[in-house]
Amino acid sequence: MKIKYSNLQNVEENLEIGDCKSIIILAANGLGKSSLGRKIKNDLGDKCLRIPSQKDLFIPKTFTIIDEDSSTKSLGKTRTINGKGNFTNNSAQGNNEMIDDFNEVITTLISNHMSVFANFGEKVKNTGIKDEGTPESRFEKVSNIFSKVFSGYILKIDKQKLKINDYEIDDISDGERSAIYLISKCVLDDNAELIIVDEPESHLNSALLNELWDLIEEEKRDAKFIYLTHNLEFADYKNNTERYWIKDFDYKDKKWDIEKIESVEIPNDLIIRIIGVKKKKILFCEGNSETGTRDYELYRHLYPDFTVIPVTSGSCFDVIKYVKALKVSGQVYNKEYFGLVDRDFRDDESVLEEERNGIFSLPTAIYEGLFLREEIINLFTKNSLVEKEKFISSVRGKYNSNEFLNARNRDKIQKETNKKRKELKASTAQESRMTIEINLDWVINENLNLNEMLKLLKNKDIKSVYQYSEIVDFVKKEIVNKNSEIYKQMKEFMPDIKKYEV
Repeated sequence: MKIKYSNLQNVEENLEIGDCKSIIILAANGLGKSSLGRKIKNDLGDKCLRIPSQKDLFIPKTFTIIDEDSSTKSLGKTRTINGKGNFTNNSAQGNNEMIDDFNEVITTLISNHMSVFANFGEKVKNTGIKDEGTPESRFEKVSNIFSKVFSGYILKIDKQKLKINDYEIDDISDGERSAIYLISKCVLDDNAELIIVDEPESHLNSALLNELWDLIEEEKRDAKFIYLTHNLEFADYKNNTERYWIKDFDYKDKKWDIEKIESVEIPNDLIIRIIGVKKKKILFCEGNSETGTRDYELYRHLYPDFTVIPVTSGSCFDVIKYVKALKVSGQVYNKEYFGLVDRDFRDDESVLEEERNGIFSLPTAIYEGLFLREEIINLFTKNSLVEKEKFISSVRGKYNSNEFLNARNRDKIQKETNKKRKELKASTAQESRMTIEINLDWVINENLNLNEMLKLLKNKDIKSVYQYSEIVDFVKKEIVNKNSEIYKQMKEFMPDIKKYEV
């Protein structure tokens, strides 16, 4: 199935739904999602069912039952928000449209159910069994899907009233109302080859969203689906779908710049999140919130012009990989990409080379070292020299090092390691086992390989250093104030990413 639209150069383009069941089109507000849905509906007519984002979910307590054909003709009724009572079946109402046919939807379901029961009900009533020749009413289809999504809840008709278990329908949540409406609209339409859903997440919990639409898609086996959304979680986890995003939109002439989301060797959830943010600059960093590392909490305050995104692995190698992959992919999603990683033992030459690719290193070997810099300790203990001496003694005692606070040994370690590597002509596989003998300020004449040295620096025992956590809390509290001394000191020695922007 091909969906036609005009691009910004007024050239006709196609969105093609191939073997997949659906496509998802992502866009920020104001980039023409609803306008695109209306255009497709107008082009395809009765072959397309379009469900707008704005829906009146009011359900009457009782329904006046009319014949099924008459109630079906009233489906799709819309009105303009500022024109009460102005009803029409034309779906091209503009941005003020409000679909207002819930009463007709439920009436049609009940009418169909009563019609099926009238023809087959006596047989079922007498035997208690529905054989293969007994059709399933549309209401039963809706009820079955609803019960699978909302476990333990049964949708039923009781004396021309709609109930869930024993509750009146007006007592249910907006999410439950929305689910009933969405399921019903899709089940009741027999002609649609394409179903367009504007904001499929309407009032629904994310945990239920994918299951709901998977079940509806299963029911509507002969139809394709287009979801217009800015819900990142739905776009990320929806199965059997292809994803597009709207880069730009000309409202006056109704033209779109739409691009397919291609894989660029980074997790799909990161791509979706990148597209969903408004800021043009993306800063990837180490740190995974699930494992307790919170680097990004600090960086998002220090770099307010950037959207800071921690990579899911927490690895500096993935930060570097993602930035480079996005920059060379040709599909940058209207964004600029940068990375911020721990210095580790990279030498100055390596750091400068990475900066040319937009990847910056901290002034300390590890993120935790930022809070152990003497400038920050001085501010934290400015009212008590005794506390300052206690803290510094605690750090020195823990690491047997006068130099740890600024990680000044990193270049010395790297230099000696590179020298040893050249001497041995070591392969990549041998590098992890290489040992160096070097007189360090904090380890005297010890044989340590590079990985052991790095592991020692990254040891989580750093959190047991006297008052370390208090410093972290102090910095987090103060950093939100751009005029505080903590903010100024942090900005003073953090990488100046802005001057490298392209």
